[in-house]
Amino acid sequence: MKRIVLSVFLLLAAFCNSPANATTLFTATLTPDQVVVGSGDPDPAASSLAFGTATLSLDLSGPSPTLSYSIQFFNLDLTSDPRVEPPFGVNKVRGVHIHLGAIGGERPHVLNVLGAPRDDDADLISSPSTDSLSGAWDDSDEDFGPDGMRDSFDSIALTDALADLQAGNLYFQIHSYFFRDGEIRGQIVPVPEIQTTFFLMVCASLLMIRRRNLG
Repeated sequence: MKRIVLSVFLLLAAFCNSPANATTLFTATLTPDQVVVGSGDPDPAASSLAFGTATLSLDLSGPSPTLSYSIQFFNLDLTSDPRVEPPFGVNKVRGVHIHLGAIGGERPHVLNVLGAPRDDDADLISSPSTDSLSGAWDDSDEDFGPDGMRDSFDSIALTDALADLQAGNLYFQIHSYFFRDGEIRGQIVPVPEIQTTFFLMVCASLLMIRRRNLG
């Protein structure tokens, strides 16, 4: 039994000190009921069937941070050019942004992913055939617009948003042409560290082994 315990702790030490530990995973579940609805705006929670999922990976191993992301939409139409307006009522994606803000709050953009007002992510890949997006946000995507002055619709460097990302204070907001102020929204939250899950699984296994030995 002592040999098993020693082997497990050696394995845990190697795992926790591995290069993969420099990467942190995040996720977001985008739904209509999370959208903060303004006065007089249509409420997507009352009629929208759209939803989405996002996975993100923060890499801190390089000289500057990089946040890779992918988003999958359902019951939303991601066409090749979101700036071309469709007939009224079509559930076409108009804009995809990452915003600063806690759950239930609304704050400025931190990254213009797609559409209005512009695409700031140089690594953006849009896949209309699968209604999915992927890209990578880093410091080079900062864009303060034509006047060079920071305003609420501009993208900022990832470094400047890193603390808010890690604190869970960023969210995705997807705008459509029917719900211009937002049809689905999802808070970006860290995935529980894999080593924690692994450790709990190991402890459960050791407990089972111990009970068998005692039995």
